[in-house]
Amino acid sequence: MPENFIKEAKIVLIVEDDDLVRIFLTDLLESAGYGVIVAENGEKALTKFKEHNNIALILTDVVMPNKNGKEFFNEIITIRPGTKVIFMSGFPGDIFSNECLGDVRINFLSKPFTAEALFRKIREVMERN
Repeated sequence: MPENFIKEAKIVLIVEDDDLVRIFLTDLLESAGYGVIVAENGEKALTKFKEHNNIALILTDVVMPNKNGKEFFNEIITIRPGTKVIFMSGFPGDIFSNECLGDVRINFLSKPFTAEALFRKIREVMERN
């Protein structure tokens, strides 16, 4: 288990349309002590986000069917403005402009990434106020 990543149980909402990536991320985060909620697209994620008030972090793909990551983000920040989100994608230019990537609320992790890079990004985002 990664050292000092979790002091108490944290719930992560994983939003990923690729089954293998979703399963991999779920296994990785659960093995590190995180609670995980999963959704296959932004629409389902929005429903789950509204059902669970204890989500500490959202890890979302950018390009997905039925509401992409940016559309999902725009909706959830109107519900809970302080929600911590990490976007992940192999091709960010399709959805995010350079202006969006300069937004301090946007945390981005380029695919493919290592477990170490993922946990480093999670720690960085979770420790930020």
